[in-house]
Amino acid sequence: MLSGGLPASVPYWPQAAGFLVILFVTEAVEEPLTRGLGLLLLLLLMATTFRPQTAPESSGARLAVLLCAALPFAMALLSLGTRHRIRLITGTALAAFILLSEYLARPPPRLARLFAHPALPWLLAALALVVPLISLASGVLVPKGSDVPERSLDAVRALLAGENFYRLNMDAFGADITGDARFGGYKYGPLLAMFYLPFVLTLGRNGILAGNLVVYAATILLTARLAARLGGNAAAAALLVTACPIMAAMTLTYLANDPCPLPLMLLAALCWARAPFLAGLLLGASVSLKLLPGLLALALFLPAAPRLWPAYAAGALIGLAPNLAWLAAGPAAFIDNMVLFSFRRPPHGLSWTIFLPDTARALLGALGIAAWLGLALAAWHGDWSLRQRLGAYVAATLILLLTAKINQGNYWVWFIPAFAVLLATPPRDGAAHPG
Repeated sequence: MLSGGLPASVPYWPQAAGFLVILFVTEAVEEPLTRGLGLLLLLLLMATTFRPQTAPESSGARLAVLLCAALPFAMALLSLGTRHRIRLITGTALAAFILLSEYLARPPPRLARLFAHPALPWLLAALALVVPLISLASGVLVPKGSDVPERSLDAVRALLAGENFYRLNMDAFGADITGDARFGGYKYGPLLAMFYLPFVLTLGRNGILAGNLVVYAATILLTARLAARLGGNAAAAALLVTACPIMAAMTLTYLANDPCPLPLMLLAALCWARAPFLAGLLLGASVSLKLLPGLLALALFLPAAPRLWPAYAAGALIGLAPNLAWLAAGPAAFIDNMVLFSFRRPPHGLSWTIFLPDTARALLGALGIAAWLGLALAAWHGDWSLRQRLGAYVAATLILLLTAKINQGNYWVWFIPAFAVLLATPPRDGAAHPG
């Protein structure tokens, strides 16, 4: 499953190395311009996955991979004197993963026999697994100060008490940064509280971690399934997601809820070509977990054939039912905390747009939204394939993060699985709707 050389496993292997390194560096370096540059580089890398892959014998390609392998080692050494010491182990594992992959692709003659050993691919898998295991241990042994898990617990308690969590004063941070008590309610979809409910009832505070573990495992498995559906290498896609430090850290260390919509969105992509009603239902449900990134995908995956629109729309409306129910129960509180809060909150310190005046920042945000809608229109009008729409989704997410006033690391998980699928699957001519 894991053998056969890197070019067969990861069609865009230099880009895959760069993908992992960019994610590692941007997580370790908390600086707005670095974050912005990382998003821009990822956007350029994504664009190259729709062109013929670099020849594995190219000296330039080999040099790119070696440079990508060296960078995590340097970042790990630099982190020794900072609070990012955990990156030393993570970065070393990541660099080893890239280096071994490069040698598997083009082993030197004297090492060819060694690197042909059947156990070596499993060593790659073990190295990739080091990343989530360290993140899990970091979160369990040294609990982090994020208030997101606490808000999830508060929402579950409110759900059990029959209270409307959008009307409660449960988010002091939201009220403080806006200077308005109206924005002290729950900031996520009602389906998110329902998802965590059985885990919290069973395991108490540890239920949030248990729920996130389920999400993490499901995301990796469905990423592999989607890559296989598109004719790519499932193991390579799964390893790329597993080796991503941001994915593991946000899900297992900081217990962020941003990965929760991803399994539903990956399932929607899997059934999109054959079952538009189910695809719409799953995407609508992902929006009932969190407004983003599901809203991006809902527009980008609109079927090209008008005859399929009613089924897709009906499924989406059913998936949106939890949001609609809470909207009807308290329109003002729901709109304030689910929609208006994002516009009222000040710029985040990790977004490069903090250096811009308010008017320029607002214009840039509008351009990002226009780019998303333009991609959706092009996908519909051009009857784009599933792989093309995944690329459009990655591009729209990167552009949104690049142009938005908020650029927190937990939002980066939105594009990682789809990007891994692009890297693990070659573009194919033919049917517009593969799979």
